[in-house]
Formats: sequence, structure tokens, C-alpha cells
Amino acid sequence: MFNIDARDFLNYGDYDVIYFFNPFGREIMKDVMTAITCQMLENKVYTIIYYNPVCDDIVRKSGIFYLKDELSIPRGIKIYIYEGRRNHDKYLSS
Repeated sequence: MFNIDARDFLNYGDYDVIYFFNPFGREIMKDVMTAITCQMLENKVYTIIYYNPVCDDIVRKSGIFYLKDELSIPRGIKIYIYEGRRNHDKYLSS
């Protein structure tokens, strides 16, 4: 567990799964997604699990992650599961 500003975290590439619980406002989410995509390793598959995905468009605009699955839980709350890898063109065509 880390207790730092998510924009300053330097090890996103070391993890396969990243979980968001509607964590930040739009501007911070943009910065965090930029950090994640910049730190991703080639040919490694990453998963983002996003509870109550109010910034879904920012994740998709990363150009790397696509929506793999959508889950609905009680009270109309959604969980989106995205998957991506740095060289996603090869990945999506396979």
C-alpha cells in the first residue's frame, strides 16, 4: 500500500491490475492515466477495474485501454473492466 499522490507514483508498470473506486476529479484522472500509459511495459497486458466509472471517457481516450466487460451491481452502480497493452494494435487484431 502506498500513501502518495497518484500522479507521483512511479511504479504503475510493475502491476498487472489497477483498481479505481471513482478516486479523483477529471484533471487528476487525466494525469494519472498519462502516468499509467507512460509507465506501461511493452507487450504486457494490464487490467483496470473501475468502480462507478465517472471518468470512463478519459480511460478510453488513453488510446490503449478498451472496455472488456461491464458489471452492474445493486443500486445501479457499474464496474467497468478495461484491458490494454502498449502495442495494442497487435493485441486487438490477434
